[in-house]
Amino acid sequence: MSAFDIVAVDILAERQRQEAKWGQQNHDDFVWLAILMEEIGEAVKVLLDNGHDGFTKIIRPELLQAVAVGAAWLECIDRRAALRGEEET
Repeated sequence: MSAFDIVAVDILAERQRQEAKWGQQNHDDFVWLAILMEEIGEAVKVLLDNGHDGFTKIIRPELLQAVAVGAAWLECIDRRAALRGEEET
């Protein structure tokens, strides 16, 4: 499996974990931005606290969570567009 495939599978698994934990989330964009920035802040904290010592093993889960939150936000945007009868982009 390629690195791309591994990452895609891991993002999907994280999205499924989030969905199981919180259900479908339909926040406004400002709330989504706050959630995403909190996840990115956790990744930044890992970097600041650990430098490069064990960095990749520690930051990878944080980045997966951030990317999965971004995907959840995109899903929400598409659901809103579908409710308005707009085409997703």
